[in-house]
Amino acid sequence: MTQGSVVPTLLSHLPVTILTGALGSGKTTVLSHLLRQPELSRTAVIINEFGDIGLDHLLVAHSDENVVLLESGCVCCTLRSDLAEALGDLDSRQARGDLPPFDRIVVETTGLADPAPIAHTLLTDVAVSSRFRLQRIITTVDAVHATRELATREESRRQTALADVLLMTKADLVSSTQMTEATSRVRELNAGAPILEARHGAVEPKILDGGYHDLRAAAAPLQSWLQTDALALRTHNEAHHVHHTESHRGVGIQSFALVREEPVHLPAVLQFLEELARDHGDELLRIKGVLHCEGSARPIVVHGIQHLLHPPLQLPAWPSERRRTEIVFITDGLSRVDIESRFQQSIDQRQDR
Repeated sequence: MTQGSVVPTLLSHLPVTILTGALGSGKTTVLSHLLRQPELSRTAVIINEFGDIGLDHLLVAHSDENVVLLESGCVCCTLRSDLAEALGDLDSRQARGDLPPFDRIVVETTGLADPAPIAHTLLTDVAVSSRFRLQRIITTVDAVHATRELATREESRRQTALADVLLMTKADLVSSTQMTEATSRVRELNAGAPILEARHGAVEPKILDGGYHDLRAAAAPLQSWLQTDALALRTHNEAHHVHHTESHRGVGIQSFALVREEPVHLPAVLQFLEELARDHGDELLRIKGVLHCEGSARPIVVHGIQHLLHPPLQLPAWPSERRRTEIVFITDGLSRVDIESRFQQSIDQRQDR
């Protein structure tokens, strides 16, 4: 990549949003509300009903029949074992004129799903990534039962940890104290994602906008993403609430940030991240951050999910006056101490040369 370059968004790529969350957390209610909004009339929907009641597609359609074309102009089909085939089928049917035009897709997962394999398919499958791009992962969290769910259900913890946006549902059913407790528990697993509240499933359509996984996007959304993360992490860290889970499974899921005030050597940091993803991809849920690099007045954005590390992207300017390296890690079973040690070794090796 040429220094200072920003690769433009490929407009032909359809954005795909993953909507995930525990059973009963309100995913279908939220989706049904969104699809009634005029701004989202050109939206296709893939629903995974396995493990659910099996009527979600009817609830979203607001129809008495299991039809493919919804009254809102949206498309609904069942997500089977092959997401790539489902996406390709939607695209082909639209191209043939069998379906009304759509310019975005929402994948609603079952409440038992780990969103990582779905995200991985969207990011790494050649046929899929040539036509579709992962926009963001939205996780619904039941504010009433969040504390219990996140303490007892592994899939809920992973759904929360992988989220780009966390949507606290049933906010109308809890007190401010209960909401604070639920939010605190969520923050232990994901320090950087914005947290929104939904009452009766109502949420603004703009929740589907903004790219968190496609670093070919324009600089403005990325700057907003970085500002959100930096503020959340700074508040989170300074309040000493970064979670270091020492559960019955060992280290467990944790969210933390490596921070360096002095400029870092970009090749050394990239080698560190690539080796970490290679050696511990299954345990490395997310990486995202901004680098203050030697010899560069502009910030470098890095982002990865499990084994996949995206090419770095240089932004035209810093989103704030403060310039420092901040890399957010969300891990499952990886020790922060070990990652800190490997990161420091990469810096020391550079200084020894």
